[in-house]
Amino acid sequence: MTEKTKAKKTINRKPTFTEQARKKQILEISLDLFIKKGFEQTSIADIAAAAGVSRGVIFYYFEGKGELGEEVIRQSLKEYGRYVQLRVNRKSSAIDKLLEFVDACLDYTDEHHDNWLVYVNTIGRFGNNNEKNNLLAWMSERTQENLITLILQGQEDGEIEDYPAQELSYILQGVVDGLMSLVAIQPDKLDVLACKKLLKSILLKILKMK
Repeated sequence: MTEKTKAKKTINRKPTFTEQARKKQILEISLDLFIKKGFEQTSIADIAAAAGVSRGVIFYYFEGKGELGEEVIRQSLKEYGRYVQLRVNRKSSAIDKLLEFVDACLDYTDEHHDNWLVYVNTIGRFGNNNEKNNLLAWMSERTQENLITLILQGQEDGEIEDYPAQELSYILQGVVDGLMSLVAIQPDKLDVLACKKLLKSILLKILKMK
């Protein structure tokens, strides 16, 4: 029985407060190392050394660097989701919420550039496998559900033109996701403020009921 297998056998119960705190610490240290060194250049030994624990402790919580990287990404996406949702909820009308969605997404990428760059770089390292597909599906489904709800609400209130809600959510998410990737990869070339202003102007012309 390997070190990893033994570790996994002991975790089939509710984790203690200490275990939860330790796992959180490992994730925070991993994120910091991924920012500084990159995902591929960071080893389990590096993470263990930075956390002041043995490699066995890391394997107690994670099967390997792939699972650890997946969890770091998931936590980063949850933080991003909370940030966007908080901003969107401050607005009252559906169309204002959709415009704030654009603002919040791009602002988060700009304000938390290092964290978002870790996401962009790390998700790319998973290649075409289940971890990557599951993470992307998980993120996309949550975003699409929220966008569709806002679009339907706006149409019901007479604010938004009667476009197919699902297709409109795909287009809006695709445009915003593309800009977010550009902010992460080419921050010095992309004027976030100008892009936000232009995109919202275009959306208002397309979405708003005549």
